[in-house]
Amino acid sequence: MMSNAQLNRIPSIELQLFKWISLVDTAEIPDCVELKRAGTRIWIKHARQPLAGLGDAVPVLTLSNIQLNPRLKGRGWLTEFIELCDTLIPWPALFVERVQNPRLPAFLRRKGFIELQHANFYRPSKAWRACHDWSADHALAAQQQADRAHVRPLWDDPDAIAQFIKQRKETHR
Repeated sequence: MMSNAQLNRIPSIELQLFKWISLVDTAEIPDCVELKRAGTRIWIKHARQPLAGLGDAVPVLTLSNIQLNPRLKGRGWLTEFIELCDTLIPWPALFVERVQNPRLPAFLRRKGFIELQHANFYRPSKAWRACHDWSADHALAAQQQADRAHVRPLWDDPDAIAQFIKQRKETHR
């Protein structure tokens, strides 16, 4: 089995990604690894996610904790990396987990990603979109479905808090 340290000896993040994808389905490498090179780090994992418009346990490539080398910021590297992931993955979707960068959500939405709860985003893979004739209308319907499934925390809604307290009082009488 190839270790994460061995994977990181490959001279570029793009080649590390390619190698990981070629080995992960055969269990020859861990499902979750950190790609890193020259000050850039990206955690990737093969997982299953419930995705609006696709299903309840969809195999995905998950990207998380993306830290770019400052020299790469604003130069299109992340755009190209996402497009490479989109082209290479054999699974139905690309998932970007727990986005913290305040500019990244708008970027992902422009790139056709569907926004889920908790700053998570996904987009069907290029192969899946081609096979299923995925269109802008499908993306809009999936976003609407995701929006309907969005659950706001109780503390964000004073009316919901009042309703909850009222129900609790009635239940305990």
